[in-house]
Amino acid sequence: MKRTHNATLVTILATSLLVACGGGGGSAVNLETQPLTVTGIAATGAPMANATLQIYGKDGVAVLATPATISSDGSYSATIPATATGPFVFEVDNGSEKVYSVLPNKSSTPVVHVTQISNLIAAKLSPTGNPFNLASEIAAASTTVTSTAVTSATTSVMTALQPLATALSLNGTINPINTTFTANGTGFDRMLDSLDVKIEPKGTKSQIEVTLKQTVNENQDLPLISFAHDATPATLPAVDVTKLASSGLTPKIQQLLDKLSACYADPLSTRITSGGSAAADIQSQNCKDAFIGGNPGGYKSGGMVVSKTQHFGGIFTTDAAAGVSFSDPKFFYSVGTTVANGPTSGDIVFGYRWKDEYGNFNIEKNVGRIDTDGKLKLIGNQYQYDIGVGPYSQRRNYVNQAASTFNSVGYTFGLSCYQLNQYQSAANKIVKVNVTSPGGRKMTFIPNLSSGNCNYSYFVIAFGKDKTGAATVDGMGDPSYATGTGFVRLQSFYESGDTTTTNHPRKLDKNIAFIGGFDGTDLTNDEIEAIPQFGTWTFEYYKTKTAGSTPVATQYFKTTARSLTVDGFKKSVKLPAITADLKTNLIANTSCANNSVYCYVKQATGPFVATWTKPTDPGLLPATYLARVYGIKDVTINSASWVGFEDSIKFGSSRATASIRCGQGDSAVQSYCSGTSPSTANFGTNVSIDALDLVSRAPDGTDVSHFHTLKKLQ
Repeated sequence: MKRTHNATLVTILATSLLVACGGGGGSAVNLETQPLTVTGIAATGAPMANATLQIYGKDGVAVLATPATISSDGSYSATIPATATGPFVFEVDNGSEKVYSVLPNKSSTPVVHVTQISNLIAAKLSPTGNPFNLASEIAAASTTVTSTAVTSATTSVMTALQPLATALSLNGTINPINTTFTANGTGFDRMLDSLDVKIEPKGTKSQIEVTLKQTVNENQDLPLISFAHDATPATLPAVDVTKLASSGLTPKIQQLLDKLSACYADPLSTRITSGGSAAADIQSQNCKDAFIGGNPGGYKSGGMVVSKTQHFGGIFTTDAAAGVSFSDPKFFYSVGTTVANGPTSGDIVFGYRWKDEYGNFNIEKNVGRIDTDGKLKLIGNQYQYDIGVGPYSQRRNYVNQAASTFNSVGYTFGLSCYQLNQYQSAANKIVKVNVTSPGGRKMTFIPNLSSGNCNYSYFVIAFGKDKTGAATVDGMGDPSYATGTGFVRLQSFYESGDTTTTNHPRKLDKNIAFIGGFDGTDLTNDEIEAIPQFGTWTFEYYKTKTAGSTPVATQYFKTTARSLTVDGFKKSVKLPAITADLKTNLIANTSCANNSVYCYVKQATGPFVATWTKPTDPGLLPATYLARVYGIKDVTINSASWVGFEDSIKFGSSRATASIRCGQGDSAVQSYCSGTSPSTANFGTNVSIDALDLVSRAPDGTDVSHFHTLKKLQ
């Protein structure tokens, strides 16, 4: 029996070796002509639960008749048919982001994980550095993905990440594509929790930034490395394991999100007191259990509390039938040192996605704290004043003058004019906010007011010169001329034609904010790429602007992504656009002022109805969630006295139309509107509408805009 057993073992081993080598005579099995069942984990720390997996073969065609579904623990199983030939590209899509991995051939280990590290490896294999393009690039024979190539790319990536692997006591030769792990926040998955990978495609090249997510003070940046996709990446700095996300943190974030999902699943009739609008009116235990100490009243974020009109307003309005769910947890960082009137040491900053059964979704960020029961609960950043900054990209489409259309990238700022100024008593009004960017650039934001009322819902950027070139500064020497925008453009290029220092939109439109003002210059690609993805911005709030004034509060905000370059924006983001019928109607009804540059339409009755189409071509397709119109309250008076307005409406991201009423969102009929109630208000007869903005949210939580304006630049 013993000899027979040995003989059998030898035969098995010999056969295995022959199969692996693909030789050994006519009896060997050619694995490339056989079906192959592949298993793995799809996770970015947290499992990519309910996402779909598709596999593309050498010809760039999908090989799975029906995409596989990722299980709640991140695992999947899929069978590549016998007729399919490698190399294979794996694509996991959760509806807001796509992550990639590779399998060189059917003779390779049939375990393929799809994570941000495999996505980085796929970027290294792509000649353009864009994982999204890899399948088509293989089909076009513009790249060759062999076992050797995959090993080389993996070695390059893991060498750069070695300090993190060492800190976590992971094997130095760990293979991120097929190593055994569980998506539970421990071991290799803890490594995934500690990394953020951003890839900005730019056509022929891509820029990559890898950030180490850990404990950091509010006024400090997170460690990172940045490199071109075809360059050898630098190595992460030394890692202190005590600063990394605690083992098993991501499951705790998901448990909190599950509690929120349970909250929204409770019937509205039992979720809140009938007619309730404040935190104290919340009755659902599931809802209460999502907040620190079981008390939604303890939550505060940027001066906002839990209420019908502020944060988590859906608790008071959304029916259980909407099927709202919270998922896709992402750890960002933990707070190192307590900030007065701000977050506490140990608080956890994280991101997530909510979605409903109608296809609507949004990406959000919040702050949690470990409660006495060991569970993560919502607490908010506890800051006193509104705060926020995020990358913003815009295509400014000149409907009546296509040659003037240009693309801009930069940042917008979350500084509510109503919350900080108009709705405050005289002694509590914030009159200025100085913002310092990563790298030390300083900007000043002020309210754009008429008779104490906000002309725009946000603080606008202030210039140091007015339109005539005269100096405009306050008592502290800071800029004081109010523009009409809170979007600071770092880089702008015409859609077609040359853009130069003398032929530049900044020379023609002096009511929007370009970095450096009317006489400045754009930042270069290198200067933009030097801004960290998780950059720290400092906000200083003032109640007076006289000489010697000091801020009443200093707050900090970390972005989770940096501004794109214009090239990156054009190459990666696909925008919605107004329908052909709406465009035709706008052009046909356009009137222009005496200078023939300021052009507009009038909306005599009813709301302004916006309609748009969504792109179908491949690429990043953000979800449209906000439409707003801009104009002048009384276009018949002298242009020197014109006062602007902005009306907007938020809606589900599955929509392709929106009706915007005059004074939208205000509790009383505004002076430029007509009607007896806000719900029926019409635009006044002297009101002009000169622009429609469609704002969409990208998978990383940043916003992009397709701004359609009737104005002309020249």
